[in-house]
Amino acid sequence: MKKFLYVLAIMVFVSGATFAGFKESYGGSPNQGFKGGSINYSVSAIKDVFNMYDDQIAVIQGNIIKRLSDDKYLFKDKTGEMVVEIDDKYWAGLQVDENNILELTGKVDRDYNAVSLDVFVVKKIK
Repeated sequence: MKKFLYVLAIMVFVSGATFAGFKESYGGSPNQGFKGGSINYSVSAIKDVFNMYDDQIAVIQGNIIKRLSDDKYLFKDKTGEMVVEIDDKYWAGLQVDENNILELTGKVDRDYNAVSLDVFVVKKIK
């Protein structure tokens, strides 16, 4: 009798766990996946990026005007210039020159007296 009650208790516990799961706030099924909204960032002027806080996401558009080192470039828009860092993996085979307009998305990197952008998305606009 004790074995039967023990097995019954385990079955109840295990069967309850199979129904557990993430339920969306709108009451959907846990098998439907995440239905969250996307985050859209607007394009910022370089002069505005200098006022952003560290690790804030920024999107800028303009031209690379000079390569400073292996992965650092001087980037320019109508409002100014700033240093951007683009690792090779983020170029994804994209070929550009100083005449191409790019859209860069990255994290603002604030040091003691310098602000740069660590880029993780590169899009060629023109």
